[in-house]
Amino acid sequence: MSIACSIGIMAHNEEANVGPMLGALVSQPTATATLAEIVVVASGCTDRTESIVQIGQPGTREFA
Repeated sequence: MSIACSIGIMAHNEEANVGPMLGALVSQPTATATLAEIVVVASGCTDRTESIVQIGQPGTREFA
C-alpha cells in the first residue's frame, strides 16, 4: 500500500538551491509513499527563486 504525501518548503532567495532540491525530492525512491505534490512558499524573494519554481518539476505549486 502506498501513502500519498505532500511536502511543504519555505524558500527565501534560494535560486541556487531550489532547482536541485526539487529534483532530488522527486528522484528519491520510496517504498511506502508516493509524492503527490510539493508546495513551495516563496517569502519575499528578490532573486529568481519564484521563476525557477514555476518552471520546475511537475506537481510543484508555488505561493508567493
